[in-house]
Amino acid sequence: VGARDSEQFATDDRFRTVEQTGVQRNWYIGANVTAPGTDDVRVRQAIAYAVDRDRIVADVHLGHGTAGSLPWPDYSPAYDADANRTYARDVEKARALIAEVGEVPVIPLAYTAGSVESEAVAQIVQADLKAVGIETELEPQDQATTLKNLIGGTYRGLWITAHTYAQ
Repeated sequence: VGARDSEQFATDDRFRTVEQTGVQRNWYIGANVTAPGTDDVRVRQAIAYAVDRDRIVADVHLGHGTAGSLPWPDYSPAYDADANRTYARDVEKARALIAEVGEVPVIPLAYTAGSVESEAVAQIVQADLKAVGIETELEPQDQATTLKNLIGGTYRGLWITAHTYAQ
């Protein structure tokens, strides 16, 4: 369950919450690298520098989780602490990259509608990108459309989604 539900269940004696190690749920921003705006690597780098991952962990996930650039948890053999800091938040660097690019078209930002977490992450990402000069248009999608676009590689710009896997 999400952090908000977990905290609510933890206050109810009828439930027991369990933290699991070895099960990872990652939220990420994906990009169609052939779409207008996201086809420039500098824009994608600016996006990576602009997003306040720590705020997302704090505000959306109530401090449950860690922020980073890598898809692996710190207990994974694939984890590299230095690589995980590659895209630490740097608003000035993001702005400088966008200044190099010049005008960036409005980029669609898809997310799964009906998910409080997904909607909140989308709004934070939209605000963070706007702060560095990247305008986005939120595109709420039902779960079936989200999966269709993810599997088919048919997103029109950026997307936010989560996946879970076990180590």
